[in-house]
Amino acid sequence: MDIYVIVCAYNEAQNVEPMLEAMQSQTYKDFNLILVDDGSTDNTYEIIEQKTKTLHFTESFKTFTLIRTEHIGKDENVRRIVDTIKENALILLTDVDCLQPDTWVETMYMEHIKTKASMLIGPVKISEEYPFQATEFLSIQIVTRASAMLGNPLICGGANLAFTIDGYRLSKPYMRTDKPNGADMYLLDAMKLTKQKIVAVNKNPATVVTKGKDTLSGFLRQRARWAGKALNYKSKSITITAILVLLLQIFLIVIPFFAPFHPKILYFWMVKVLMDLDMLSYMAVKMDTTKLIPYILPVSILYPLYVVIVFIKIIVNRLK
Repeated sequence: MDIYVIVCAYNEAQNVEPMLEAMQSQTYKDFNLILVDDGSTDNTYEIIEQKTKTLHFTESFKTFTLIRTEHIGKDENVRRIVDTIKENALILLTDVDCLQPDTWVETMYMEHIKTKASMLIGPVKISEEYPFQATEFLSIQIVTRASAMLGNPLICGGANLAFTIDGYRLSKPYMRTDKPNGADMYLLDAMKLTKQKIVAVNKNPATVVTKGKDTLSGFLRQRARWAGKALNYKSKSITITAILVLLLQIFLIVIPFFAPFHPKILYFWMVKVLMDLDMLSYMAVKMDTTKLIPYILPVSILYPLYVVIVFIKIIVNRLK
């Protein structure tokens, strides 16, 4: 089976060289690398062009293709490329602003060989330079792995994702393509509707590290964009889960106001915090990010407020 790694870049001059070096350093070399410059207005394309002309770069891959397009977005670029591949193949997606370990392609491919899954959701963690965001993101990894293990995967991301061409073709009639972003989750949604096998990879050699947002407003906008897609999925389990999470967080926020009259209600809040400490500490150890453990308690306390703020931003955005 052929392997295609597709990476799209838009104004990523500061990130593109580390990504190119990561691709060149992969332990598994027999893959086709496709780089797309999505109409960058900075010198991203020039950097890619110069770097890829250096000695032995193209020899690191089975084939290498550099494409320059107008600014149409990652999702549309990936769709156009995937639609040109006639034979069944394994597609690997990642982002330019991520760091891929040199074992990334090999581990994801071997997991596909082992599981025969149509989609593999790869592990992702946020750089420890952003400890609060990285700790919050551990909860997303817990949901990703647990829901996939239970046979009802709820989350995936284009920073580390693999799928087969055959699985994509079977799912394509059920995918939403009228939205500018979110093709990864819409593909997951369609694969669930077509009863295809989806697994979450839990091996650290496949873990991709992504950057956090530099500002609180940027972080909240990103999370609002992610969560806002829940209303667009055909698979209702994702939407129902999002609503239940929101209701739980609202309940946790109002608990302190009722505590003076019903002190025992605080036990519920304490149980929730203890569960967070246990699960997030476990995930921090599993993902080799134990430096985040001291941040788990404050993140757990602030989490309900953050979820409600994100929900308010979704409502405001939809009203606009």
